Amino acid sequence: MQKMIKGLINQHEDIFSGTPWYGDGVLEKLDKLDSKVVGITPLGELHSVIQLLQHMTAWKKYLIERMNGNANYEIVADSEIEWPSQSSTETWEEVVQELKEVHKIMIGDLNQKTDDWLSTINPGTDYTFHALVQGVIHHVVYHIGQIGLIVKLIALDSQNSRK
Repeated sequence: MQKMIKGLINQHEDIFSGTPWYGDGVLEKLDKLDSKVVGITPLGELHSVIQLLQHMTAWKKYLIERMNGNANYEIVADSEIEWPSQSSTETWEEVVQELKEVHKIMIGDLNQKTDDWLSTINPGTDYTFHALVQGVIHHVVYHIGQIGLIVKLIALDSQNSRK
């Protein structure tokens, strides 16, 4: 039985489409958003919700590429791949759909892995695949929290501008 990999998969699924202990899962949080606010960059310099979703998708793609043996796949910090610009032509619905599709692929690929695989080193790094798979979990939780704060900042700014 592959307890560790199944446990990590369950965490990914719970955070994405389940009911994690801390509040809304990703899909529940996204369902509550008004598509009119997803492109707003609060305070003029924070990332928008749509950018955060594209960023989370990029790192899930990184995990997929790496777990499928593409040791040359990299994401350069602060690149267009990691942080797409506001000029993206993708619609909110397309960005959400891509995140869902990439998540499904990631889970399918993880289901093919073993506990032993988790202890192997991600090529070209000094960390294991276990650290990477778990790191993607932490990454998503961090950014879903940011999305909650961004939405609150937008609402506060809207209230203040009406006064």
